[in-house]
Parts: sequence; structure tokens; C-alpha cells
Amino acid sequence: MKRRDVERWACLAVCLLCFAMTAYYLIAGYGAYLDSDMASELALAQHLSREGTLISGTWRYSTEVRVLSTQIVYTPLMALFPGNWRLVRTLGNLILLSVMAAACYGCARELGSNRRYACLFSGLSVSALSVVYSQMILIGTYYVPHAVLTFACVGLTARWMQRPVQRALGCMALVLGAVMGTSSVRYLLCAALPVAAAGAWDFVFAKEQLPRRREQVRRA
Repeated sequence: MKRRDVERWACLAVCLLCFAMTAYYLIAGYGAYLDSDMASELALAQHLSREGTLISGTWRYSTEVRVLSTQIVYTPLMALFPGNWRLVRTLGNLILLSVMAAACYGCARELGSNRRYACLFSGLSVSALSVVYSQMILIGTYYVPHAVLTFACVGLTARWMQRPVQRALGCMALVLGAVMGTSSVRYLLCAALPVAAAGAWDFVFAKEQLPRRREQVRRA
């Protein structure tokens, strides 16, 4: 077996192991863990499910308006299982983490990573890497939408920088940026500033050879 094939299967095995361990981590017990911030997410989802909408005009939001956020997943689940918050949180967390892993994989591919390492990166993104990461991402999912939208924004911008003639990509990036701006000011730090820095770097340093290198990576 070639070294490349060994690396491919090893990365896939680690990725699947990460998903399995995280699923067990949530299903076996931490899906029942609940603090005030986590409870507010579910209370909002219950409120929205009763109203039959994903954005409420009667809910008093605090520091940000929830447009593309966790309620997109939690609200339909709350409508299906209104009396079981633990099931809603466990299923919702698994769905949100799967979306984040997919966004992570796509972003890594657009930035030039080959498939096996992008797969490994996506698996590690849903792993219990630290106490804080587990609290904020795996259990609470507070910042999963921030991570998903940032990965999507960076990946889309990277593709646009590779193909500047495709105006549709630029329009999609602008629309995504506008929607992100309505959700939270944190996206200025998560996505807008890094993307602006990448654009400045691209303006200063030409990269005529990058498209050819990127195609070589895709075939790897």
C-alpha cells in the first residue's frame, strides 16, 4: 500500500473516531447538562416553535439578533419533541456539529488542503480539545454558528480570489457578509477583518502560480 493511501485511511479513521467519541460524549451524559445560557437557547426555540417562525418580533434579544443561529436547528426539533429538552439538545448539537465539520472541510479544501488533511481537520473540529472548547462548542454550541459562517465566508472568499471573473461568487460573499452583520458584531473579528487582510495581501503580493498549485492539490 502506498504512503498516500495509508495517510488517507489513517486520516479517515481518526475523523470517524472523533465523530464517534463526540457523539458518545453528548449522548451518554452531557446532553443533559444545562446552565442558564443553554436554557435560554432552548427557551427561545420553544418560543419560536409556538409562534411558528424562526425570527421573533416579541422576543427581547440581548446583544445580537438571531438570524442564522442555533434556533434554525433547535426550533424544528422543539416542535417535534416539545416535552423533551434533552433530546432536542442532543440531536440539535449533533446536527450543528455535523454542519460545522462540513463547513470546516469545505473551507480547508478551498484554502488548498488535500482531501485527507481536510477530513482530519473536520474531525478534530468536533473533538473535545479543551474544557472551554467543549463548553462553548460541543455542549453549549454558542459559537457553532460563528464558526460555520466564518468557515463559509473564508472559503467562499478564497474561491472568489481564485476566480475573480465569476461575479456570482462576489455577490454571494456580499450577501453572506450582510446576513452575518445582522447577526452579531463578533463577525467583524471572526470573518470581516481576516478576509479584508487576505484581500490586502492578495493585492500586494501577486499569486500567478496559485491556481495551478491548487489544481494539483485537488488531484492529490
